[in-house]
Amino acid sequence: MGRIVILLLLVVTSGFSQEGKRVSDYITLTDAYTIDNYEVPESILFFSGGHWEYEKFYNLLYKPLERKSKKIETKASFEFDENADVLLELTSFDQFKLDFKNKNHEAICVFWIESKGFGEADYDSEIYIIKFDFYMIMIEPKTNKILMKRKYSVKARNKFYNENRRLAKEIIETIKN
Repeated sequence: MGRIVILLLLVVTSGFSQEGKRVSDYITLTDAYTIDNYEVPESILFFSGGHWEYEKFYNLLYKPLERKSKKIETKASFEFDENADVLLELTSFDQFKLDFKNKNHEAICVFWIESKGFGEADYDSEIYIIKFDFYMIMIEPKTNKILMKRKYSVKARNKFYNENRRLAKEIIETIKN
């Protein structure tokens, strides 16, 4: 009887302590939604925007995304719009306004980073760690229907260069499953 109680306590406490799915040492999936009848789109526009300093981050993310999207036989296009400043102000999926009209792609995948997260740093170790939330939402542009949403909590040693390959791999794995 005592073993059953201990086992039950372990199961209950481990269930409450989980904050998200750990993708790597530095990336954790904290929020996920996928439509029930999801199918991999034949063409995707990966889109983001905001201040010019973020363009470098997204371009470094787009390169591995382009290579990996060929493996799932999806035509990928990439666009960064400096005039899309509204993406810098978003802190949740609820604030995102659906209004995409693009007939050239079956899906539009919008990325944004919670900008206040870039200022947060961790000095616990000798390595400088930057923490931020990375949001991804995939939309069917003909109907503005949400196909999937993901929120990743990212820790990076450098906001532009590290973790982009792991993040790109996770995004492609998410899209193909």
